[in-house]
Amino acid sequence: MLKYKRFEEEIVGDNIDEFFSAEQIRENNEIPFFQSGAPSENYLRRIWSDYINLTWEIDRLKNVEVYFSVNEIPQHYVNGGVSNLEYYNYHYEHFRIKSISIVDYLVLFINHCLQLGIPSRKCNVFSITENTILKASELVQSLKDFDKDIAELRSDRNKIIHEGTFEPLS
Repeated sequence: MLKYKRFEEEIVGDNIDEFFSAEQIRENNEIPFFQSGAPSENYLRRIWSDYINLTWEIDRLKNVEVYFSVNEIPQHYVNGGVSNLEYYNYHYEHFRIKSISIVDYLVLFINHCLQLGIPSRKCNVFSITENTILKASELVQSLKDFDKDIAELRSDRNKIIHEGTFEPLS
């Protein structure tokens, strides 16, 4: 938990013991958890949860390098009928999907930090960038630039999710 120390000190302060661990937040990400105290505590819990989810997913993407560094896939995959190509393709598709999930976590984090009140199911890059209060801000410009940079990833993700197939160009 040392990696979250700065965040704990700056945002949560001395109340950190009242919060669950990162693992408990991920397991108990339910509405009652965020409505069980004073509004300021609920606000901090929601931000803490979003922050943990965001950093956890970014950390998990580092595993992709491990999966692709395998020269020979484990025998239990072979015994289960998984070929080398299927193994690598699965991890490649997973990477594409999870990469875009990070954007979802990011916009939820922004929504909760700024208390925009956008319902989670409707919270996306567009709902943040078109917010009249934020429209001219540096945050929105950065989010638009980031969204533009990942447009190809999103397209790949949509093919994987909605069409069921994806073939890399190279």
